[in-house]
Amino acid sequence: MLAPLIPYAIFAFFNSLNYARTNIIPAFFPAPPAGTSDPTYDQVAAISRKIQVWTEKNHAAAMAFVAYVEVVGVMGSLIFGAITFQSSFLSPIVYANFLRFRYFFSLHTRSAFALIRARLDKLIVPPGGNPSIPPFVAQVYTTVRGAITRFGQAAVQQPAAGAHARAQ
Repeated sequence: MLAPLIPYAIFAFFNSLNYARTNIIPAFFPAPPAGTSDPTYDQVAAISRKIQVWTEKNHAAAMAFVAYVEVVGVMGSLIFGAITFQSSFLSPIVYANFLRFRYFFSLHTRSAFALIRARLDKLIVPPGGNPSIPPFVAQVYTTVRGAITRFGQAAVQQPAAGAHARAQ
């Protein structure tokens, strides 16, 4: 089950770069007093700026990839694990709820779902679908797609107004 490690590794990589740039580098190479120049600091500042530019340039693409891996890779491996009795049947259900929350709060996750749906629709659903796919497969896919859409679009429950105050 390596699929869940991919998103964590990417998040950790970007967070580590950001932490190094904003905390570690300034701690070891503080800015020189105003009006003075330090060639070492100038080199370190240039490296810090390169890290910032690189992370800003690649962050969106990395998060889009992470979202795709979360939807296809992680969920796929959990479903496969449940079918082959390698993991609990509850794992895909719990993870589906996680993805539901990610769908509400992450543009990248919504985009990943839209991309997957467009690709599967083009592959399976007539008239553009592959003609060798039996019609019942398209019907099953459409039914499952509808159920996933209804589950995903169900409103995330918010506490009722004043419920927090009453609980205290």
